[in-house]
Amino acid sequence: EYMGGHVTLNMSNEVCPFFQRFGVCRRGNQCPRKHNPTQASDLVVFVNMYRTPVGGDRDYATAHFEFFYEDVITELRRFGDVLTMLVCANFSDILSGNVYCQFDSTAAAAQCVARTRGRYYNGVPVMCSLVACTLKELSSTRCWQHEVGLCSRGVLCSHLHLIPISRQLRKRLYGYVNEFTV
Repeated sequence: EYMGGHVTLNMSNEVCPFFQRFGVCRRGNQCPRKHNPTQASDLVVFVNMYRTPVGGDRDYATAHFEFFYEDVITELRRFGDVLTMLVCANFSDILSGNVYCQFDSTAAAAQCVARTRGRYYNGVPVMCSLVACTLKELSSTRCWQHEVGLCSRGVLCSHLHLIPISRQLRKRLYGYVNEFTV
């Protein structure tokens, strides 16, 4: 079972706030709190899917990320209309490289989860699940300090550090350039 495990071995009635906020939990099956997986949501989390490149300069890292973003969103659009896709740059193991994708319907999200489980991306198994929170709730966990380059918490930060995409890629993929889509 992976870190976002849905089956917990605890008897607590207290809901895990981390799982409730992000759809994954750093403690997995060892968490003493309850993980309530959802059966219907338009939001899917892909756990640790994006791997930040080692080495290279800023231009290389940007090109690598934008290739990944376009590659993944093109594949996910086979299941339905993708409203937005967010990628985490956090250093913590549980949030690092997580991809959150909001579909236009719960049916598209469910089909995505059913058809991508067991597949591989870049040699790594794809681990995904539906997320009980809404995109608006997820967006409220963004680290605004990171977005202006001032987050000093690093690996200890428990808010989302999102990787932005360029205006050109946003226009090409979504048809608009508004940078604040969530």
